[in-house]
Amino acid sequence: MLLSKMMKSKEYHDGLTEFLGCRIDLSKKPMHPRPETEFWTEKALAEIRGRSSSGGPTSVLDLFTGSGCIGIAIATHFPNVQITLADKTDYISTLLPSNACFVKSDLFSNISGKFDFILANPPYVAEGTGVPGIMDGEPPEALYAGTDGLAVIGSFLKQAADHLDPGGQIWMEFGSEQKEAITNLLREFNYYQNGNCTFHKDQHGKWRYLVIN
Repeated sequence: MLLSKMMKSKEYHDGLTEFLGCRIDLSKKPMHPRPETEFWTEKALAEIRGRSSSGGPTSVLDLFTGSGCIGIAIATHFPNVQITLADKTDYISTLLPSNACFVKSDLFSNISGKFDFILANPPYVAEGTGVPGIMDGEPPEALYAGTDGLAVIGSFLKQAADHLDPGGQIWMEFGSEQKEAITNLLREFNYYQNGNCTFHKDQHGKWRYLVIN
């Protein structure tokens, strides 16, 4: 049975929410985990399960971790997988599992080594846009990324391939209207030359995440 059928994301009370069966503490007021992020993270879990069950070591980087929901979910479900959670600000209030650690890093500035999986939920909302009432009280740096919302995504894609192990995968969330612009960035940084890039829709039928392998 799929995790999403068993464990729907829900709030327990103010400051605590559920993400793929894990209780995530939001006391430091990070960006609230979104159902769309939970949707694709579940898909990534299936890929990580396949890699880790083969017996080899598996390393995962959760970049732009925010509340830590993605990395915590992976570390909880796969105790044999080593997880690095990274962000330029520490918004994590949840106790990390023993196989996870946090690194304070602006993009890859303090990240060393390479990873089997790089999972990224970067800021991608264009300045001056957004949904009033939903984004109120969330850190602007976790949401907004320049006039087109692509400032951080461009920097991420420019650097990410250098931190990926051969045969590894990059999973990245983006705004539903950004598919064409991201396709151009993938061409600019030679991703199509060196691997397979596929765009996927979320549970609402909107373009939402990219997988590179």
